[in-house]
Amino acid sequence: MQGLSVKLPIRYDVKHGGYGLHTEFKDLALQNFKNLILTCPGERMMMPEFGVGLRNYLFLQDTEIESEVNLKIYEQAKFYMPYITILRIVFDKALDPFMNNFISIKIIFRVDPINADLVLQANVNDNSSDFILT
Repeated sequence: MQGLSVKLPIRYDVKHGGYGLHTEFKDLALQNFKNLILTCPGERMMMPEFGVGLRNYLFLQDTEIESEVNLKIYEQAKFYMPYITILRIVFDKALDPFMNNFISIKIIFRVDPINADLVLQANVNDNSSDFILT
């Protein structure tokens, strides 16, 4: 069976002959967008400007985070993923005020070639990242 790309993280998968593969464009777009959001600029070889680096914003003042992250996501998506349209970015403000260094963000976007609306929910703290892909 053929696929579009390797599923990350790479895991053994008998169905696809050794490792998991994406077989739908929407799953591939979600994985690519997740990588764009998590990758810090300078982290990807030969593409030093690639990535939003969401974790880099954990220690900024609340007043700075929303506008800077919004701008960075729009710029990066426009340049590296021109086949998507970001419809809305929502920051979750209803968090425990004692939970330091935490960002919760929901990005609603459209994959234009297949006309699919998708949601990427990212919860990032200084220890881990949790993504909900729909």
